[in-house]
Amino acid sequence: TTLYQGNVANKSASLSLTSHPLQAVDTRLYWNWARKDNNSSTVTFSPVATTGLSGGGGTVCSATAPCTNELFNYRKANAGLEGGYRFNPENKVTMGFDYYDTQRERPDVSHTIERKYFIEGKNSSFDMLDTKVKYQYLQRRSNYLGGDILNLVDQYVRRYDLANANQQLVKLVFDFSPRQFIDIGLEGIYKHNDYHETPVGRQRDDRQEYYASVSFGDPQSFRMMVFGDLELVQYDSRHRVGTGNPDPNAPPSGTTGGGNATYTWTAKNLDRSYQVGVGADWLPAERWVFKGSLAWAKTQGTADFSALGSVSA
Repeated sequence: TTLYQGNVANKSASLSLTSHPLQAVDTRLYWNWARKDNNSSTVTFSPVATTGLSGGGGTVCSATAPCTNELFNYRKANAGLEGGYRFNPENKVTMGFDYYDTQRERPDVSHTIERKYFIEGKNSSFDMLDTKVKYQYLQRRSNYLGGDILNLVDQYVRRYDLANANQQLVKLVFDFSPRQFIDIGLEGIYKHNDYHETPVGRQRDDRQEYYASVSFGDPQSFRMMVFGDLELVQYDSRHRVGTGNPDPNAPPSGTTGGGNATYTWTAKNLDRSYQVGVGADWLPAERWVFKGSLAWAKTQGTADFSALGSVSA
């Protein structure tokens, strides 16, 4: 028996430069790097072929083709630049660019590059109101290695966590203080993801998030907050089933009898999430603090399935 030895090394480094070259201009330049090396012992085992376990290259593990454990490693490099310009004490605009490069050991995607651009404006012209609006565009591109060779449909699947995507985000925030010890916050976010290069998998999704809160009371004695959150999400996806032609653009074939039909089907999921809560901080004495909160959350949704084309029974 060989003794198993775990050996995982994590390394990281970061640099940041913040400057104020002009009275109305501020900048930030940053760089982050991280690496994980898993040099643990290799585990080899030979399961019964009927288990369906697959090893490297998608081959089925057996007595003649044993399986080995996957030692996950990655390297991440991140760099970005932000610059802000203040037109006057009440108005400021910030623009930025963020670059993220990731290399990993994963069967379907080995390399991903993300580029993020944003512009944000802040306004505090009114004594009782602060406003912030932000627009962000993100582009993700990945190096696809191919799916399980034993599952032909998998060659067309792009899993949405690393699939090529274009994302647009808009965020609007209001902070309102009508009088002392009363604060009102409103926030709205719209996010659209387009997975336009995904043959099989998630095609697009839209998210709307709304948040509101009211805080009142003296933070040095007793203060309470009431909040509510609403999130609306729609996912559109395309799928292919069957053992025939795996191309999702191919017409349906086969018969439904015995489950031999091959066809493409789509799904539209609608999710609605709600959350409300209340919290309080009480300071009865100089060295005593009591904190409490209560939250209620609920999620519900629907799913709509449609088959593209028709197959014989």
